[in-house]
Amino acid sequence: MKRVVEITTILISIDQIFKSYFQFFFPNHKIEWNGWGVTYKKNYGTWLIPNATRGNIILLIIGCVVILFFAIYLYKYYTMNVRTGKLVDAIFSLLLAGISSNIFIDQALLGYIRDYIINPIAISNLSDIYVNLMVVLIVIESIILHRNKKNRKTEGERNSLKKYFLFIYSDIKKRIQ
Repeated sequence: MKRVVEITTILISIDQIFKSYFQFFFPNHKIEWNGWGVTYKKNYGTWLIPNATRGNIILLIIGCVVILFFAIYLYKYYTMNVRTGKLVDAIFSLLLAGISSNIFIDQALLGYIRDYIINPIAISNLSDIYVNLMVVLIVIESIILHRNKKNRKTEGERNSLKKYFLFIYSDIKKRIQ
């Protein structure tokens, strides 16, 4: 977990440095070529809800806290029962960095998300790329896990949702006592 925290801190720092750079040096500038480029834009909503109200944002933040709670336990469960490694750490680090930088730092503290990368679909930031890269790495991890014949033997036992929730329950119970 220490490696995940270090990677996450570095990723958040890089994104926040870029956000600050474009916020201060590109407030009214735009460099664009063939649908790609850089600029600075305050995004008061999310890509799912462009015109989000403050109530929507509060629900989003609460939802992200819940997601992070279950994601932390999924990481712990996965690394204890399925597989460990740099790829698993990278996936979790990208999730933490993407959510933390956009939702907890920008949206919760500033009231908007700072976007600066122009692409053909939208204006985004490095945190958005982190989340997209995480999805790609999850697919790669799934392929690796599927091809690993050792993991197929007890796959049914490991992939039980009931076992996952029992894992969470027993861990919380241990921490309370």
